[in-house]
Amino acid sequence: MLSIFALVVLFIVCVAAGVYALIARKASAAVVPVSVAAESEDFAALSEAQRCDVIFAMGDLEGERSRTLLIAALDDPSPTVALAAAHVLARNGCLKDLEGYARSHEGARTAELLQMVSLLT
Repeated sequence: MLSIFALVVLFIVCVAAGVYALIARKASAAVVPVSVAAESEDFAALSEAQRCDVIFAMGDLEGERSRTLLIAALDDPSPTVALAAAHVLARNGCLKDLEGYARSHEGARTAELLQMVSLLT
């Protein structure tokens, strides 16, 4: 009788350990999104050349997140970094994003940016 009780307790402990392992694995696999604001602060702390390197590296990535960050880089205070972002977006076929940016950011800087991109592509 005692051995049956011990087996039942052992079985319950094993099941509980298995459930815990599954829950712990799912919790550690969960991706915690980093805010774009925090990434923007880190990005702004880089030198102009480093920001351009990051832009071209992101150009090799596919996905909504990299595209969103490239669009945000169009507002970089450095015209060189903004041009790098525009060039990568054009190269990746995101012309509608550039057109949308141009509509919402009319001005001489945007016109020059689009003119330079047209020369590069």
